[in-house]
Amino acid sequence: MLERSISEQEYAVVLQALVGRGIARSVRAMLAEHASAPGRVTTMRSLGRAAGISQRHTNRLYGQFAGRVRRELGLAYPGVELAAIASWPAPPIDAAEEFSFRMRAAFARALARTGLATRPARRPPSRPVPPREPMVDDLYEGTISRSQVVGWERNREARRICIEYFGLVCQACGFSFERRYGELGKAFIEVHHTTQFASDHGRRKVDPLVDLVPVCSNCHRMLHRHTPPLGLRALRKICGRNV
Repeated sequence: MLERSISEQEYAVVLQALVGRGIARSVRAMLAEHASAPGRVTTMRSLGRAAGISQRHTNRLYGQFAGRVRRELGLAYPGVELAAIASWPAPPIDAAEEFSFRMRAAFARALARTGLATRPARRPPSRPVPPREPMVDDLYEGTISRSQVVGWERNREARRICIEYFGLVCQACGFSFERRYGELGKAFIEVHHTTQFASDHGRRKVDPLVDLVPVCSNCHRMLHRHTPPLGLRALRKICGRNV
Protein backbone atom coordinates (compact mmCIF):
# COMPACT_ATOMS: atom_id res chain seq x y z
CA MET A 1 0.00 0.00 0.00
CA LEU A 2 3.03 2.29 0.35
CA GLU A 3 4.92 3.40 -2.73
CA ARG A 4 8.22 2.27 -1.15
CA SER A 5 9.51 0.65 2.03
CA ILE A 6 10.61 3.01 4.81
CA SER A 7 13.75 2.33 6.86
CA GLU A 8 14.04 2.57 10.62
CA GLN A 9 16.35 5.57 10.26
CA GLU A 10 13.84 7.44 8.08
CA TYR A 11 11.08 6.82 10.60
CA ALA A 12 13.35 7.90 13.48
CA VAL A 13 14.14 11.23 11.79
CA VAL A 14 10.44 11.87 11.19
CA LEU A 15 9.50 10.97 14.78
CA GLN A 16 12.15 13.26 16.22
CA ALA A 17 10.78 16.10 14.11
CA LEU A 18 7.22 15.41 15.24
CA VAL A 19 8.25 15.20 18.90
CA GLY A 20 9.75 18.66 18.53
CA ARG A 21 6.43 19.98 17.24
CA GLY A 22 4.40 18.13 19.83
CA ILE A 23 2.58 14.79 19.97
CA ALA A 24 -0.58 14.57 22.05
CA ARG A 25 -0.51 12.45 25.21
CA SER A 26 -3.39 10.33 23.89
CA VAL A 27 -1.47 9.58 20.68
CA ARG A 28 1.65 8.69 22.67
CA ALA A 29 -0.41 6.23 24.72
CA MET A 30 -1.81 4.67 21.55
CA LEU A 31 1.63 4.34 19.98
CA ALA A 32 2.99 2.64 23.12
CA GLU A 33 0.00 0.28 23.26
CA HIS A 34 0.37 -0.63 19.59
CA ALA A 35 4.12 -1.23 19.83
CA SER A 36 3.77 -3.47 22.91
CA ALA A 37 0.81 -5.51 21.64
CA PRO A 38 1.53 -9.20 20.84
CA GLY A 39 2.88 -9.31 17.31
CA ARG A 40 2.32 -5.52 17.19
CA VAL A 41 -1.32 -6.29 16.21
CA THR A 42 -4.11 -4.17 17.66
CA THR A 43 -7.48 -2.56 16.95
CA MET A 44 -8.85 0.95 17.30
CA ARG A 45 -10.93 -0.17 20.26
CA SER A 46 -7.82 -1.38 22.11
CA LEU A 47 -5.96 1.82 21.34
CA GLY A 48 -8.88 3.90 22.61
CA ARG A 49 -8.95 1.99 25.90
CA ALA A 50 -5.21 2.52 26.35
CA ALA A 51 -5.53 6.25 25.71
CA GLY A 52 -8.65 6.63 27.84
CA ILE A 53 -10.69 8.15 25.01
CA SER A 54 -13.82 7.09 23.17
CA GLN A 55 -13.48 4.88 20.11
CA ARG A 56 -15.06 7.48 17.86
CA HIS A 57 -12.11 9.81 18.55
CA THR A 58 -9.43 7.10 18.32
CA ASN A 59 -9.59 6.48 14.58
CA ARG A 60 -9.47 10.18 13.81
CA LEU A 61 -6.50 10.92 16.09
CA TYR A 62 -4.45 7.88 15.07
CA GLY A 63 -5.17 8.48 11.40
CA GLN A 64 -4.18 12.13 11.70
CA PHE A 65 -0.88 11.15 13.32
CA ALA A 66 -0.18 8.59 10.55
CA GLY A 67 -0.93 11.36 8.06
CA ARG A 68 1.68 13.59 9.71
CA VAL A 69 4.22 10.76 9.36
CA ARG A 70 3.33 10.25 5.70
CA ARG A 71 3.67 13.93 4.84
CA GLU A 72 7.03 14.17 6.64
CA LEU A 73 8.22 11.21 4.53
CA GLY A 74 7.01 12.94 1.35
CA LEU A 75 4.80 10.02 0.35
CA ALA A 76 1.69 10.22 -1.79
CA TYR A 77 -1.63 9.53 -0.08
CA PRO A 78 -2.05 5.71 -0.25
CA GLY A 79 -5.83 5.65 0.25
CA VAL A 80 -5.78 5.14 4.03
CA GLU A 81 -3.48 7.24 6.24
CA LEU A 82 -2.88 4.30 8.59
CA ALA A 83 -0.79 2.63 5.87
CA ALA A 84 2.12 4.94 6.71
CA ILE A 85 2.69 3.16 10.02
CA ALA A 86 0.75 -0.13 9.81
CA SER A 87 -0.29 -2.95 7.50
CA TRP A 88 -3.33 -5.24 7.29
CA PRO A 89 -5.12 -7.59 7.26
CA ALA A 90 -3.89 -8.93 10.58
CA PRO A 91 -5.25 -11.73 12.81
CA PRO A 92 -8.22 -10.57 14.94
CA ILE A 93 -7.28 -10.17 18.59
CA ASP A 94 -10.69 -11.25 19.95
CA ALA A 95 -14.15 -12.25 18.81
CA ALA A 96 -15.54 -8.72 19.08
CA GLU A 97 -13.08 -7.10 16.67
CA GLU A 98 -13.48 -7.41 12.91
CA PHE A 99 -10.60 -5.16 11.84
CA SER A 100 -7.05 -5.34 13.19
CA PHE A 101 -3.73 -4.04 11.90
CA ARG A 102 -0.01 -4.57 12.52
CA MET A 103 2.53 -1.84 13.24
CA ARG A 104 5.34 -1.84 10.69
CA ALA A 105 8.51 -3.34 12.17
CA ALA A 106 10.77 -0.46 11.14
CA PHE A 107 8.35 2.04 12.64
CA ALA A 108 8.22 0.08 15.92
CA ARG A 109 12.02 0.06 16.17
CA ALA A 110 12.10 3.80 15.50
CA LEU A 111 9.55 4.35 18.27
CA ALA A 112 11.82 2.51 20.70
CA ARG A 113 14.80 4.64 19.62
CA THR A 114 12.92 7.88 20.24
CA GLY A 115 11.36 6.77 23.52
CA LEU A 116 7.79 6.86 22.19
CA ALA A 117 7.24 3.16 22.86
CA THR A 118 6.98 3.94 26.61
CA ARG A 119 3.53 4.69 27.99
CA PRO A 120 3.13 8.23 29.35
CA ALA A 121 2.22 8.60 33.02
CA ARG A 122 -1.52 8.50 33.57
CA ARG A 123 -3.24 11.58 34.93
CA PRO A 124 -5.22 11.01 38.15
CA PRO A 125 -8.93 10.61 37.44
CA SER A 126 -11.24 13.43 38.43
CA ARG A 127 -13.55 12.91 41.40
CA PRO A 128 -16.76 11.19 40.24
CA VAL A 129 -19.99 13.12 40.54
CA PRO A 130 -22.45 11.36 42.87
CA PRO A 131 -25.59 10.18 41.07
CA ARG A 132 -28.80 12.13 41.53
CA GLU A 133 -31.76 10.56 43.22
CA PRO A 134 -34.41 9.82 40.58
CA MET A 135 -37.56 11.94 40.78
CA VAL A 136 -40.80 10.14 39.97
CA ASP A 137 -43.81 12.20 38.98
CA ASP A 138 -46.84 11.88 36.71
CA LEU A 139 -45.71 10.89 33.23
CA TYR A 140 -47.13 12.45 30.06
CA GLU A 141 -46.57 12.18 26.32
CA GLY A 142 -47.80 14.14 23.33
CA THR A 143 -46.52 17.62 24.14
CA ILE A 144 -45.32 19.44 21.02
CA SER A 145 -41.66 20.40 21.26
CA ARG A 146 -39.06 21.84 18.93
CA SER A 147 -35.43 20.79 18.77
CA GLN A 148 -32.40 21.49 16.64
CA VAL A 149 -30.47 18.35 15.77
CA VAL A 150 -26.85 18.51 14.66
CA GLY A 151 -25.76 15.49 12.62
CA TRP A 152 -23.31 14.61 9.89
CA GLU A 153 -23.90 13.70 6.29
CA ARG A 154 -23.35 10.13 5.14
CA ASN A 155 -21.86 9.47 1.73
CA ARG A 156 -24.48 7.84 -0.49
CA GLU A 157 -21.90 6.62 -2.99
CA ALA A 158 -19.95 4.87 -0.21
CA ARG A 159 -23.22 3.24 0.90
CA ARG A 160 -23.95 2.11 -2.66
CA ILE A 161 -20.49 0.57 -3.08
CA CYS A 162 -20.82 -1.22 0.27
CA ILE A 163 -24.19 -2.76 -0.66
CA GLU A 164 -23.01 -3.63 -4.17
CA TYR A 165 -20.07 -5.55 -2.69
CA PHE A 166 -21.76 -7.28 0.28
CA GLY A 167 -25.30 -7.56 -1.08
CA LEU A 168 -28.67 -6.92 0.56
CA VAL A 169 -28.34 -9.62 3.21
CA CYS A 170 -27.57 -8.80 6.85
CA GLN A 171 -23.91 -9.62 7.45
CA ALA A 172 -24.63 -10.46 11.09
CA CYS A 173 -27.67 -12.78 11.02
CA GLY A 174 -28.28 -13.44 7.30
CA PHE A 175 -31.74 -11.82 7.20
CA SER A 176 -33.10 -10.66 3.83
CA PHE A 177 -35.91 -8.11 3.75
CA GLU A 178 -36.93 -9.16 0.24
CA ARG A 179 -37.18 -12.84 1.19
CA ARG A 180 -39.28 -11.99 4.24
CA TYR A 181 -41.49 -9.16 2.92
CA GLY A 182 -41.42 -9.69 -0.82
CA GLU A 183 -41.77 -6.57 -2.99
CA LEU A 184 -42.13 -4.36 0.09
CA GLY A 185 -38.66 -5.32 1.31
CA LYS A 186 -36.94 -5.24 -2.08
CA ALA A 187 -33.63 -3.31 -2.19
CA PHE A 188 -33.88 -2.42 1.52
CA ILE A 189 -31.02 -2.80 4.03
CA GLU A 190 -29.39 -0.63 6.68
CA VAL A 191 -25.68 0.17 6.67
CA HIS A 192 -23.66 0.12 9.89
CA HIS A 193 -20.50 2.20 10.39
CA THR A 194 -18.00 -0.16 12.00
CA THR A 195 -15.91 2.74 13.32
CA GLN A 196 -17.67 5.57 15.09
CA PHE A 197 -16.67 9.22 14.61
CA ALA A 198 -17.64 12.42 16.35
CA SER A 199 -19.94 14.71 14.42
CA ASP A 200 -17.94 17.85 15.18
CA HIS A 201 -14.69 17.05 13.41
CA GLY A 202 -15.61 17.75 9.81
CA ARG A 203 -15.11 15.56 6.78
CA ARG A 204 -13.29 12.23 6.84
CA LYS A 205 -12.32 9.57 4.34
CA VAL A 206 -14.42 6.40 4.26
CA ASP A 207 -13.49 2.97 2.92
CA PRO A 208 -16.85 1.38 1.96
CA LEU A 209 -15.45 -2.16 2.27
CA VAL A 210 -13.89 -1.60 5.72
CA ASP A 211 -15.86 1.14 7.46
CA LEU A 212 -19.36 0.08 6.31
CA VAL A 213 -21.35 -3.17 6.47
CA PRO A 214 -24.98 -3.99 5.58
CA VAL A 215 -27.12 -5.18 8.50
CA CYS A 216 -30.82 -5.61 9.23
CA SER A 217 -32.63 -3.16 11.52
CA ASN A 218 -32.63 -5.54 14.50
CA CYS A 219 -28.91 -6.27 14.29
CA HIS A 220 -28.18 -2.58 13.80
CA ARG A 221 -29.92 -1.77 17.07
CA MET A 222 -28.15 -4.63 18.86
CA LEU A 223 -24.74 -3.43 17.65
CA HIS A 224 -25.46 0.01 19.12
CA ARG A 225 -26.65 -1.28 22.49
CA HIS A 226 -22.97 -1.32 23.49
CA THR A 227 -20.82 1.78 23.98
CA PRO A 228 -18.68 1.64 21.97
CA PRO A 229 -20.77 -0.41 19.51
CA LEU A 230 -20.43 -4.17 19.56
CA GLY A 231 -18.16 -5.71 16.92
CA LEU A 232 -19.69 -7.61 14.01
CA ARG A 233 -17.84 -10.81 14.92
CA ALA A 234 -19.31 -10.77 18.40
CA LEU A 235 -22.86 -10.33 17.08
CA ARG A 236 -22.37 -13.13 14.56
CA LYS A 237 -21.32 -15.38 17.41
CA ILE A 238 -24.45 -14.42 19.37
CA CYS A 239 -26.53 -15.24 16.28
CA GLY A 240 -24.88 -18.67 16.07
CA ARG A 241 -23.12 -17.95 12.80
CA ASN A 242 -19.50 -18.67 11.85
CA VAL A 243 -17.28 -15.73 12.77
